[in-house]
This record gives sequence, C-alpha cells and structure tokens, in this order.
Amino acid sequence: MTEKGKIPPIVHLSYSKGELIIKEGDYGISIYKVANGSVRIFRRLGGHKITLAILGKGEVFGEMTFFNFLLEPRSASVEAMDDVDLEVWHPAMLADEYKKISPMLRYVLKQTLNRLLRLNKVVGDLAAKRKDKTRSAVGQ
Repeated sequence: MTEKGKIPPIVHLSYSKGELIIKEGDYGISIYKVANGSVRIFRRLGGHKITLAILGKGEVFGEMTFFNFLLEPRSASVEAMDDVDLEVWHPAMLADEYKKISPMLRYVLKQTLNRLLRLNKVVGDLAAKRKDKTRSAVGQ
C-alpha cells in the first residue's frame, strides 16, 4: 500500500502522435488504459522498431510489471500512434484484488506472463533477423 494506506487516484494523461509513453529498459509501476486513440508497443533491435502490438480504446498496457512484482525493467517501449488519452493506474489499485485470487490461479497467471515475455523476445529477435536478411539481399 502507499503512504498512510491511501491508494493514489487515477490520473489522466494525454500524449501527442509519436510521443514516447514508456521506454524499454526503464523501471516503472504504472498501468495504463487507453481511453482514446491508439498506441504501439515495440522493441528496439539493431536500430529498428519491431512492433509487438497496436492497442486501442479500452486496452491495457504496463500490466506485466504489476504481475511480475516490479522486479524487471519494462520489456518494451510504447508510443502514441495518434493523439491519445490514457488512464494511469497505480498498482496498489489492483493489489487487494490480486491477493484475493487463488494461489493456483496466481500460478497460472505467472506462467502465462513468463510465456508472453519469452514470446515477445522471440518475435522481436525473428523480426530483427528478417530485416537483416532483407537488408543483406538489397545490398547485394
């Protein structure tokens, strides 16, 4: 919980097209819900932006940090694809609800998160290899 047991309120933020919302490798605790607009989740590999997902209204990002107990840096970057409005949630808002979940279901969530993190890495690595092959073929 936070200072004096108070949960921070939902914060509303706006970003313009192209603005960086989350930077891969940074530490952060916030969870974001897209209220309007769309965002692109991507990883940088060898100077290339590898798109992992495009999210729109009602979708959530930043949740991996919550489920991973804030132990690892952000696994990807997020940028505004157009003007976007976000709700920003503090993880304390979800902590009590998460504690109510059965240990078995928490275990399944953790396994699913780990699988998703591995899959994101594989997709990014494959996309980077594909771009390298394309660049090599064009240069010949």
